Amino acid sequence: MIWSHLFEVIMMISNPVVILPYGCGFVSGIIDNFLMTTEVALAHIAIGFFIAAAKFVSTILSATNRFLFTFKPNLRKYIDNKYFYTVLVFAFAVFLAIVVRYLYTSEATYSSIRERARQETGNVLVKYFDKPTFIYARNMGEKIQSSYIFLLIYCNLYSLFMICIIAWFIRMVLKLRKTAKTVSQATISLLLMTLIQLLTNVIFLIMPMSVVLASAGFFIEGSANMANALVSMITYHGLIEMLGVLYSVVPYRKYCVRKLFCIKDSQVFVGVPKLISSVGPTLI
Repeated sequence: MIWSHLFEVIMMISNPVVILPYGCGFVSGIIDNFLMTTEVALAHIAIGFFIAAAKFVSTILSATNRFLFTFKPNLRKYIDNKYFYTVLVFAFAVFLAIVVRYLYTSEATYSSIRERARQETGNVLVKYFDKPTFIYARNMGEKIQSSYIFLLIYCNLYSLFMICIIAWFIRMVLKLRKTAKTVSQATISLLLMTLIQLLTNVIFLIMPMSVVLASAGFFIEGSANMANALVSMITYHGLIEMLGVLYSVVPYRKYCVRKLFCIKDSQVFVGVPKLISSVGPTLI
């Protein structure tokens, strides 16, 4: 969850504005008032890419680890080892190096960005040239649009993977109800917490990004207002995820209820965690 809050902080202090269907935008948040230049904006983008990637990967690892621990513990050995994490760290380092290299070898300076924007779009974007953090992704023919479409496909595949995990969880729970196996209430809470994390990823992260990428990739005119409204949803992602976790985990929920309604601890019954059984009555 730490990656969710870090990404949320990045979005709040930068408050990015995307200008669609052109691949450009600028920073309009509080950080814009403190030494914001083109170079700082590029560094900000690189950090944002890294935190977003870490957020997506950590969510997948969390979901996979919890589901394997609950339903397929014999398969955990394939991801719970030093070789897997070594490859993961190496992949992150390569990804960050590619992003940084692309940003800082593109010869993107204050003047060159505006010159390219004027050459390729005329005077359409001139009114944004006074923004020191104005960033324009050079068209380069169809190459840049193909990159947007590739990222859009990646986001959709990520969402499909999330939905498959949710469907798998529901299927396994229904299957357990037909067998003699039992699932503890604590385990159900952890799985529910993971499902909330997956859904918030799809709704508050992937959906806004997909709209922006689709608008830029297919050059959809008149999509800027809707895209920026969806991008603003990202700033609520961490808060909604945290509230969902507090509600799904029973001890957290009881603690919050006690504090919210000023209930004394002696008035709250604390019992032994339940076991949800598929055969016979509920065990206490």
